[in-house]
Amino acid sequence: MTNDGELAAEMLKNWAHMEQVYHVKVKGMLTLADLERLGKEIGAKMQTVRQPDATRGRAANYWYEVRMRDSKKEELRRVLFKEKHPLEKLKRIGLGPLTVEGIPRGRYRLIEQKEAEKLRKFEKDGEGKEKNKNFTQRAQRTQRTQRRERKEPV
Repeated sequence: MTNDGELAAEMLKNWAHMEQVYHVKVKGMLTLADLERLGKEIGAKMQTVRQPDATRGRAANYWYEVRMRDSKKEELRRVLFKEKHPLEKLKRIGLGPLTVEGIPRGRYRLIEQKEAEKLRKFEKDGEGKEKNKNFTQRAQRTQRTQRRERKEPV
């Protein structure tokens, strides 16, 4: 939430390029090969997170960190369900350069001016356009494929 209308408009405009970080809890355990394959299918980077109850023995359901651009939460749910590992919990822990680290559950904090500027810079530059490059290239390939299917001129 923000009371800065200009910042909110910029964020909405560039939402597809903002990296969003989630912690997801799925039923069962995914292998490293599964994480890589599903990540490619969804267009996200997936990795294992240290399990909160790892000291108490083997956990039945595992937590993973998912980094993605654009809102592909429903795609993530669908793919995991299809793999017989339904999504149990989904928590956004980061948006662009901002994280929830250090904020108690159910609380909020005001962002500082330098954080707002960093967020604006992140939106405009993509904070290193290399991260956005793969997503942009993938989108361009998809558009070319769709044009070929409709037989439109490139």
